[in-house]
Amino acid sequence: MSSIIRFFVAPDDEAAEAQVDGGPDADHESVTFGNFDADLALLEWDSLLTGRSFDDALAASASAVIADEDDGAQVVAASLELQAALSRASAAELERVARQWAGERAAEGEPIDPELATEILDAVGRLARTEEQRLYCWIS
Repeated sequence: MSSIIRFFVAPDDEAAEAQVDGGPDADHESVTFGNFDADLALLEWDSLLTGRSFDDALAASASAVIADEDDGAQVVAASLELQAALSRASAAELERVARQWAGERAAEGEPIDPELATEILDAVGRLARTEEQRLYCWIS
């Protein structure tokens, strides 16, 4: 489980990779959360928003590790399909997905408050709409 999670946008993988040491700087719009498995969340959100199965999202390598530091910090790119789905999702759809995600996590013994789940998806959805930028996640 991650302790600090920052979703951010950057123009490309190279710019995102440069953020691995210490997380996204002030030049990169970001939102910070903590204490959930961000890698798993990206795959679950992908499945819930795009309609493809979790196994299909995983098999397609829906998200990719862009950078990995010795101290455990990583930068992961959200799949383009997930970013597109997040950017066009309505508030009601994001709330629906957040509640499903919270339910799945609770069933696995990792409860997430449904209101916090909605807050997370709303914030990440706003980032996903940033034009000419790709969605990434810094995990430490």
